[in-house]
Amino acid sequence: MSLDQTFISVSLDARMIEKKKFDTDSISIGRDIENDIYINNLAVSRFHAKIHKEGHKIIIKDLGSANGTFVNGHKIDWAEVNIGDIVLVGKHTLTIDHPTKVQDEAFTEGHTVMVDRNTQDKFLKRLETKIPSNQTKLIGSGGVEIPIQAEYFTIGRNPDAHVNLNELFVKDTHASIVRQADGNFRIINTGSFFKPTKVNGKKIQEKILNSGDVIQIGNNKMVFVL
Repeated sequence: MSLDQTFISVSLDARMIEKKKFDTDSISIGRDIENDIYINNLAVSRFHAKIHKEGHKIIIKDLGSANGTFVNGHKIDWAEVNIGDIVLVGKHTLTIDHPTKVQDEAFTEGHTVMVDRNTQDKFLKRLETKIPSNQTKLIGSGGVEIPIQAEYFTIGRNPDAHVNLNELFVKDTHASIVRQADGNFRIINTGSFFKPTKVNGKKIQEKILNSGDVIQIGNNKMVFVL
């Protein structure tokens, strides 16, 4: 994968406010307007951090900021970051992303799908009408369809999860969907206290899923379609 195909997404309170293509050698981050990523927040230093390329690696370096730079919850002076890593600058979250082509690809069992953090109302409105389907699946943000083809289907931060959610407090395996002998699908929560698994807005430990149920993990919402 070319590093020129990566993006840096900037979010505040789970709302994406900027998505910048990483097509230069380095990107500066800070409160000064001269930065490539300008964050107008007092918790951010004027020149807070810099992300640059070293060969096939992406390196982030703190520039002596007052409040520090954190990668996956750890304060760093510098660190190598990978796709999906979460960088905290002040109150803003930066993620290293790769553009997915899931809407144009034919899915097969074993694919990992990145789900957009910003749930769009238009895909939830699809619940108002019957969704034609010959396949059990999840429908994510923007109408992205994720077939459930495995007997044990996982959701979490693990890169090998069927649905990979890169968000603080989401566990490696935050929830799983298990196909039962009777043909039903049961969702099992293994999530954290801070980010429990919810179905239709209610916290669950285990639940038989019905078509149209809305699964929420952190700020991510997916519709179960049977």
